[in-house]
Amino acid sequence: MRKSIKEIILSLVFVLAGFFSWYFLYLFFYNGFVNLRSLLLAAIFLILFGATYSIFLFLVKPKKFIFLGFVLVSIFPIFIFGNNLYLLIGIALFFILLFFGFLLLKRERDLFSLKLRPMWIFRRGLGYFFLGLSLMLALIFYVSPLSEFKMEIPRFWFDGIFDKLQPLISSQLPGFDQEMTADEFLTAQYLFLSKVQPKGQKIPESADFFEFLRNPAFAESLKIAQNSNQKYLENLIVRNKKVLEENKKEFSEILGVGIEGEEKMKDILYYWVNNKVLTISKPYQEYISLGFVLAVFLALQALNLPYKWFVGFFGWFLFKLLVLAGVVKIQKEMVEKETATL
Repeated sequence: MRKSIKEIILSLVFVLAGFFSWYFLYLFFYNGFVNLRSLLLAAIFLILFGATYSIFLFLVKPKKFIFLGFVLVSIFPIFIFGNNLYLLIGIALFFILLFFGFLLLKRERDLFSLKLRPMWIFRRGLGYFFLGLSLMLALIFYVSPLSEFKMEIPRFWFDGIFDKLQPLISSQLPGFDQEMTADEFLTAQYLFLSKVQPKGQKIPESADFFEFLRNPAFAESLKIAQNSNQKYLENLIVRNKKVLEENKKEFSEILGVGIEGEEKMKDILYYWVNNKVLTISKPYQEYISLGFVLAVFLALQALNLPYKWFVGFFGWFLFKLLVLAGVVKIQKEMVEKETATL
């Protein structure tokens, strides 16, 4: 097989590895393939991408093939992820970093290495390659639906904090019972307000909601609601269905949470806290997203060293297969060396 044909084939393999890597990342970021299996597959594709990049630079000498290969793997994201300013900047930087990696690997291959050490030479250019790849991954994350997250306190964090603060909450809010349902709360609220506000049983404003729970008299109404027999409660709801439904609607609006009636107050409080966190963080959502992009980039850069080792080993393995298949031949060349003598 002629050398030029081999170089064309290796160039195509590199380009195809780049295309499939970008396409799988599109599935990962845009089609909800976010799980452990897809994460491992993404890692395999990126390792394969890096290995073919190293072999491509190591074996293909004509710069026209190298330039064309870099152009193709750099512009694929435009067609796969769409035209985006941030992505265009990332693509330009990725293209430049590919060339920096090429120059470093070429210098190691042609000037400094007297003994052929593919694994060592492969790793020389991978630092720039992975830097560009990390930048692209961070920007793809930024423009993908995955970055459109909501600030939300994890439930197990909330439960842990709530359990620690429960004695304080009980002392400050005697009318709050984490196990009571929304229906029980609304019934207790109706009973309480029917005593102190007989002409209207409207829920207080949001600012008065916790004042409402602080009232010991409401705690007594809650006990009545919880201890009343089911028939009494059903009759109460039937007779005052309109008022209770209006109160449920207002209760939902106050908390910013859809209330059905069976939810426990602890769950409602969790949703209310997250709603407040979301409201407070909304003006800063853009900055928070950028912060996460930076965190993704730094997290990927922390994997730089293991990535280079994995890719170096995998590239060496592929190189050995090419040697065994007769595609690559190892030969010795005489080189001239400058020395200084007295």
